[in-house]
Amino acid sequence: MKQTKRRRLERKILKLENDFRKNDSHELFKAVRELEGKPRKSLMAVKNKDGEKTTRTEEVLKIWKNHFYEHLNTEFPRDESAIQNLPKIVTNLESSDDLTITRDEIRKAVSSLKNNKVPGADAITAEVLKAGGEPVVAMLEWIFKRILAEQDTPKHFAKMLLTPILKKVIKTTRQTTD
Repeated sequence: MKQTKRRRLERKILKLENDFRKNDSHELFKAVRELEGKPRKSLMAVKNKDGEKTTRTEEVLKIWKNHFYEHLNTEFPRDESAIQNLPKIVTNLESSDDLTITRDEIRKAVSSLKNNKVPGADAITAEVLKAGGEPVVAMLEWIFKRILAEQDTPKHFAKMLLTPILKKVIKTTRQTTD
């Protein structure tokens, strides 16, 4: 039994080291919490459309699923006449030579990234891009120019992580005097 426990602990430690090397902070902290042995907190209570609170995992997940489905699949009214008023450079992309991306633009964009933010699905932080210097700028330039030339965005660029940020709502009542 002791050997089994020791092997299980060693596997968990190896997973921790692997997650650390991959810069996968989500899995790393999940494994640390598991090693800590503390019970996980349940999901927060959310309200459904009728204003009723629930903490049941299935219902909370269903409410979030419906929320994002509704908001991400909403059609907005379009003003088709607006396309006619666009400048020539935007409406005639094939014949325009002004749509090149320069290294200066990339440097400016990279330097304006905010530090200490959670990385995307690629696990590349703003700090890594900034520390990469000219080699990173050159690689980004190559990627962007290839995207423009092929007129096709890589599929993995579309991957994103959605994290709901719950905000405390403060209700105030306004009193009027006659």
